[in-house]
Amino acid sequence: GDASGRHQHDYAEFNHDGGAAYAAAEDAWSDDDHAGATAAKKDNDTNDGGNGNSPDDALFLGVTFAFLLSSFGIALAVDDLGIVLALVGATGSTLVSYVLPGLIYVKVQKGRVVTPAKIMAYVQLAVGCLVMPTALYFVLSGDARE
Repeated sequence: GDASGRHQHDYAEFNHDGGAAYAAAEDAWSDDDHAGATAAKKDNDTNDGGNGNSPDDALFLGVTFAFLLSSFGIALAVDDLGIVLALVGATGSTLVSYVLPGLIYVKVQKGRVVTPAKIMAYVQLAVGCLVMPTALYFVLSGDARE
């Protein structure tokens, strides 16, 4: 029925005396369970146990509240959602498409010799840094809507 009975049956199949080998295995099983329980207790001692009082939880709640509050403020202030979407496209899309891939490649290849791929990563990063302010200029000046 229970887990220890299942382990006893398994050991009895492979060890016909079923005595010393099973006892040693059962002791090892118990020691592993105790070690796991001790590690879990230690983790719970250093953690808040999930009750929302750790500094990480406070930071998460603060950032989440700030995002929600700023989103609410933008929704109240803006009449045309197209402007918001254009700003998101000008910043977020450029960042994801140009800036971050080039930057990540350069950081991963840090300290290595200059290769054509690394040069292209710098070019991509530079293009992204030129495209983003240009796109923002057109969105904010109103020229993008014409």
